[in-house]
Amino acid sequence: NQFREAEHERLASVCRQLDKMGVHWLCSNSDTSFERQLYAGFVIEELSARRDINLKSSKRSVQELLIRNY
Repeated sequence: NQFREAEHERLASVCRQLDKMGVHWLCSNSDTSFERQLYAGFVIEELSARRDINLKSSKRSVQELLIRNY
């Protein structure tokens, strides 16, 4: 199964609940405007990630986000 928009929204909601409880968390995800919007207000860092499984070598390096509340 794919991790679709509804699942991303649910994960962000759980992260917000954990934040209110004082639980520290870190999440990595694709760098999209949707993800940035979901996690607005948290610490967001950009990083490059390598995907060796991609057939096209030009698409093996992708941008990801590290999102955290600490």
